[in-house]
Formats: sequence, structure tokens, C-alpha cells
Amino acid sequence: MMRYALNPSRSSRLRLLIAALTVYAAPAPLAQTAKPIVLEYEAAARAGVTEAVYRFWSLTPDQPIRAILVLNGEGRKNADDPLWQQFARANHLALVACLIEGEYIDAPAGSGNALEEALAAFARQTTHPEIASAPLLLYGASAGGEFNYNFVIWKPQRVMAFIVNKGGYYNQQQPDPQAYSVPGFFILGLQDEQYRIDAVTSMYTEGRQKGALWALAPQPASGHEFSKTPALARTFFQSVLQLRLTESSSRMNPLNESQGWLGNLTTHDIQPTTGNSQSRRQSAWLPDQASAEAWKEFVLSDGPLPHAQTAAPPAPVQMHLPQ
Repeated sequence: MMRYALNPSRSSRLRLLIAALTVYAAPAPLAQTAKPIVLEYEAAARAGVTEAVYRFWSLTPDQPIRAILVLNGEGRKNADDPLWQQFARANHLALVACLIEGEYIDAPAGSGNALEEALAAFARQTTHPEIASAPLLLYGASAGGEFNYNFVIWKPQRVMAFIVNKGGYYNQQQPDPQAYSVPGFFILGLQDEQYRIDAVTSMYTEGRQKGALWALAPQPASGHEFSKTPALARTFFQSVLQLRLTESSSRMNPLNESQGWLGNLTTHDIQPTTGNSQSRRQSAWLPDQASAEAWKEFVLSDGPLPHAQTAAPPAPVQMHLPQ
């Protein structure tokens, strides 16, 4: 591995690493010849954020980067995940994962600007100026999902799709109305703490009743763990990418509520969007058939999850569905 260090500025430092690609499950022809660009950037401290370090990964040296997949909540190691890397390469995306200390869930207070600062730095240090303004796909676990929601209601025009993932604390301000047009998955575990279930359910319900392009995804045999959520997110993001971007542009196509599929939160049946807006809003909104089928499989899953505790789960909790 070759490392190239750049001199740090007063408020930030950037390290550029150009390394041979470690072969995981990636297709063999590209894995043998391609080399990723890996960057790390430490943003300046600001209100509520004492440390913010971002890792960038890209394997699209000769093609424009169509979007940035931001991985929040579990540290910079997420950018090294072979499945996320494979997904990014197949769709001409870049990965950005972060380690943040402080009140980072409150995106409008400072952590959102720190992310944009990092993206601008990565754009300057590569041959991809589009990084600074490319659409964002936001995945996160727990507090990472809290950041995602708070970023979307702050700057919805920047986000292509997002995941809320079993967190419990969210910005209570009224969302920018454009946020309702950003596709979102609201994941909760039915064995999680009740306050998290209530927070995710009420936030989803309020938005869906206003026509938000959102899906609630209750996971029946799961608490506060995330073993199955990345796969669900990748299916969802793949569907949104196909609908919102073209091969020749990173400008996002708008979606509307009359498109897509619906998932019944009681029966778990799925079908193409039908009926008037009021009846539609009692169901989860999914962008297409593939994401609807993935949603149904997820909400019907049971039995022990990978890496889950083998002890008997606690008694089920109540979830108040929209009427």
C-alpha cells in the first residue's frame, strides 16, 4: 500500500491514500486491475462537534461520480465494507463514512456543515469536482439514522433517499415541505425500547399523512441491532437510483405519490399504487416492485437473526399504526 500525506492546514488535515484494491466479493476482472482512491479528512471543530473525521472511498477514476453514499453511525470502518464497496462500484458512487464526537445528530447545528465541508475537500483533492454537489444517499444505524432524518428536513434538495434506523431522538421542528418528496425507509425493531418505537412510528405517520414518500418497516424479531438493515437499504437505494438518476446526469428526477407500490402495514400485502390519496396514506410507500418485495420479506422475517442473542426475546410491545 502506498500512502501520500498532505500538509495539514490550521483547521483541518487531509490524508490521501492510493491503495491496491483488496479483493472481496467483487467481480474478478475489475478487482485485479482497479485501484480505489481513499481519502481522510478532519473537519474543523464547531458548535456541538468536537471531532469530525471522514473517510472517502471511490473506484470510479474515469467516470463521473453519480452520488455520494454516506454511512453514518458506526465509524469510518463502514467505508471498508466489501458489500458497500461493491454496491458503490456497480452504481458509480463514492462512499463517505464518518467518526464524529459531540452532538452530531443535530445536522443543522453544525454536523451537517461538517459533512459538506468534507465533501468540498474531497472534490478539491480528486479529479471529481462533482463530489461537492452530488446527490446524497444517507444510511445510518441508531444515531446515524437520527442524523439522516435531521439532515433531510434541513436540506431535502440535497438528498436522493435516506434511512431512519431504530433511533429514538429526532429534531421536532416542522420539516421543509420538500422533505416529504425524498424517499425514506423508517426501520424499527419490535423488540426495541418503546420510546424508539414510538419516536419512529409517530414521525413516519405524521409525514405519511401529508403525502411523504416514506415506508415504515417494523422488524418483528429484532431489538436494537442492525444485521439485516444494510441489505434492505441497498435494495431500496438501488430502486431509487434507477428512478431518480440517468446515466448521463446527476440531476435528480422528481417522484410523486401516485408512482410506486404500497405495503399494507396490517396484512403486509403489496400492490402497485391505487386509490385516492387518503387511502394510500394508510400504507407504506415503496418506489417499485423490487423494493416492495424486499419490504415484505423484511417485515415478515422471524427467527434468530445473524449475530443476535439466542435467549428468548422479551414480550412484544405495542406499535400504533396509522388509521
